[in-house]
Formats: sequence, C-alpha cells, structure tokens
Amino acid sequence: MMCSNNQILKTIIIAMLVLSLGFTYLIPSSKAHAQNVDVDDLTVQAGSYKIIVRSDASQISLGTVTYRINITESSDAAPVTDARVIINLRNHE
Repeated sequence: MMCSNNQILKTIIIAMLVLSLGFTYLIPSSKAHAQNVDVDDLTVQAGSYKIIVRSDASQISLGTVTYRINITESSDAAPVTDARVIINLRNHE
C-alpha cells in the first residue's frame, strides 16, 4: 500500500506539533540571567534609619553599574522620601 504525499505531510506536521508541544512540559522553566549579572545588597543602620544600597553591575567589561538606594524608618519600614543623600565612591583595588 502506498501513502500519498498529503498523508505523509499530515503525519509529519502532526508529529512535529506533538513533539513541540510535548517538550514544553518536559523542560523545566528557570530564570534567565543576562550576562551573569550579580546583584549585591549592603544594609546599614544609621540612627533611626535603615539604608539599603543595591549595586547591579554588568559583567560586560565596558558595562555600567546601577546603584539603587532605599532609605526607610527602622521602626516601621516606612520609606523616607525627603532624604538628602550624598554619595562618595572610592575605588578599592
């Protein structure tokens, strides 16, 4: 018995659909980290305030570093929105 080209094509398409949809359930999902970026947090207690400095450095040699500074009240973790922040950066090598 000979199969027509249409039947072979339909069989191939169905097999591809089954395989492509089936693999999405077999492969576990995971977070993607671009350029192996690490995020470092530094927490400091300054009087009645808690200061969190987060540095997000790119692993690209000419990349940038993004700093985020959060200042909260230590007693109730309320954000301090009117803080004056002075940043002094030093290179430690």
